[in-house]
Amino acid sequence: MKKKFAKGMFFLCLLSLLCMVGRPVIDAKPANPFSGEVSLLKEEEDSCVLEVKVANQGEDFEGVVRLLFTGNDSDSNCAYDMQMTLPSAGEKQYTITVPKSNIIQTRGKGILAFMDQKEKVLQTVPFKDLFQGKTSGFQVGVLSDHFDRVTYMDLGGETYYLRNSEKPISLVEIKPEELETQLDGLYYLIIDQFDLSTLEQKKIEAIESWVDNGGALILGTGEYADKILGSFDSGFVELTLGKVSKPGEDNKAALAMTNMDSYYLFKESGIDFAKVAVAELDDPGFRYYETDCFPGWICSRGNGCVTVLSFSLGEDELQKASADACRTIYDETSSNASGMMGYSSWEDWGYLGRNAFGVIDHQNTSVDFTWPDIMIVLYVILVGPILYLILRKCKKSEWYWLGVPVLALVFIGVIFLYGQSMKVHDTRVYTVSVQCADGKDQGTLDTYYCAYHSGVKEWSLKLADCYTYGGAGLCGYGMSTGQSTPDDYHYRFCYGEDMTMGMKPESNFETGYLYASGTAQNSGQITVKDVILTNQTNSGSIENQTEYDFPYMFLMSDNYFMAIKDVKAGERVNLAQAKKQNRIVYEGEAQYMDDVYYNILDVYGNLQTNEEQYDLLAALFIGSCTAKQKCEWGAGQIVVSGVVADYDRTVDSKCVESSYGCLYTIAEQEASNAAD
Repeated sequence: MKKKFAKGMFFLCLLSLLCMVGRPVIDAKPANPFSGEVSLLKEEEDSCVLEVKVANQGEDFEGVVRLLFTGNDSDSNCAYDMQMTLPSAGEKQYTITVPKSNIIQTRGKGILAFMDQKEKVLQTVPFKDLFQGKTSGFQVGVLSDHFDRVTYMDLGGETYYLRNSEKPISLVEIKPEELETQLDGLYYLIIDQFDLSTLEQKKIEAIESWVDNGGALILGTGEYADKILGSFDSGFVELTLGKVSKPGEDNKAALAMTNMDSYYLFKESGIDFAKVAVAELDDPGFRYYETDCFPGWICSRGNGCVTVLSFSLGEDELQKASADACRTIYDETSSNASGMMGYSSWEDWGYLGRNAFGVIDHQNTSVDFTWPDIMIVLYVILVGPILYLILRKCKKSEWYWLGVPVLALVFIGVIFLYGQSMKVHDTRVYTVSVQCADGKDQGTLDTYYCAYHSGVKEWSLKLADCYTYGGAGLCGYGMSTGQSTPDDYHYRFCYGEDMTMGMKPESNFETGYLYASGTAQNSGQITVKDVILTNQTNSGSIENQTEYDFPYMFLMSDNYFMAIKDVKAGERVNLAQAKKQNRIVYEGEAQYMDDVYYNILDVYGNLQTNEEQYDLLAALFIGSCTAKQKCEWGAGQIVVSGVVADYDRTVDSKCVESSYGCLYTIAEQEASNAAD
């Protein structure tokens, strides 16, 4: 019996095994069917061209692929959506252009989010180091035999604020044989743990000349003090070298940190200067000052600066230095280099640009209070004598105290309905389109937007076909902190059959600032002849060879500004004659961008008349600052620009758009004249 039972069980198991083998295998649904990568194809002056590759190993996909960078400020976070159909086992790639100001502070880190047609997130794929260590930021050269021991001077990936811009620090390893070439474009040069006596004299002289022309030199000394300081010309580094302490010995820096609470940020980093070699330096010529931010001496030279540290940045103990401790070395150095603190505020104009759009909005927005005033007068009359006389005649005077609140409720309702009729039903949009008037058939069109809508519902607008990319505008540089989720965006650009831009407001009537770039037909050119624009000389002429009359034109040099009114199409204006004809709205020195803003918009009351069209002046300010950013400081260049009202419409959606145009040209001025 047992044998029969065992045989039965054997055949039953065998049959089950055969059935399992014969069954078709059903593939398990992959948990993460999507993959993607983002790479930098090209870095241009104002934008980055990215290539996005995506693949699908799951079911057919139809929806949106969202690219979002992590770490932007909340007011500049912008999502870039691509409508896509991706079949199972399919792959696709596309390119997308992003404004550099929207990406540079993130160091190329972000996510790709795959969402269905209802924008439900199916999967996110992170990407990082988009620039692969080649981030376009402040270039800091490092001449050292131990470059790897100074890499913490990149602030650990944090951004640095200089010349009104916030960008990452990009360390560049300097090769001695290429030193002269590599100096070009550097903001700082760090020389540390390197024997300068091995360099040819002409290379030493190249460093000295670079400093005189505005470079910031940081010299690390310690045990290398004699090898570094002794190689420069005696008039270049005028410090004398005394004793160099050995690690473990008491020294001046260690005592200052202990007894006088100096070098706070280094102390907070846990650095003990008693553990490093410290050079005792003295300044017999009284040209340097000894800072209490770190052990070191600082001296301005020409347009640049020399900072001599009493220690070497390559020491083991210095590897503990926090980003803030490193930042203070850069700060103290740049604050003493006049060439680094000069006229550079044109680079960051987000705040004033927003204010200028506020002026435009104010000039175009007026509320008619005529009917509310009439209704208030009627209410006072009705509630006062008329209601009383009517009730008295009807012998119902006791109803007066009931009639007053009833009439009040009626009038409140009328005022409410009147207010509803004035509600912003369509998105309100102001645009300033900026284009170079150089006589070519076509050119780049940069448009800045200020837009708002009532309510907190996300809104979007379809852009004209001439635009190819866009992003957040007038936002400046943010801090690269925090993480982003697919829903963590403030602005959104969608690509597909049409290109749309939109905003997710956080409050009623929240104003959004956006930017779009494309290509458009040019409208002629502005020519400049023999113009000299300084605080001593204003001469030469400009000619408006466009099809537009300019209510106002601006002329901007490195340090001077002039505004002229009523320049007709085809008209040539001689600057000297314009003054005699009282066509100069304002002129004066302009060392900083806010000098232009506050004077031309009459914050100080300096204009010739109070009858100017401030919305046109504000629009021209925005466009002129855009052009000014394309100039090289100190090169003697002049921006000449004109403004046009009721310019070409840029939005194809239903909205209330007020458009302004700014046409400009950049002309050269003789260096000798520019320096006057």
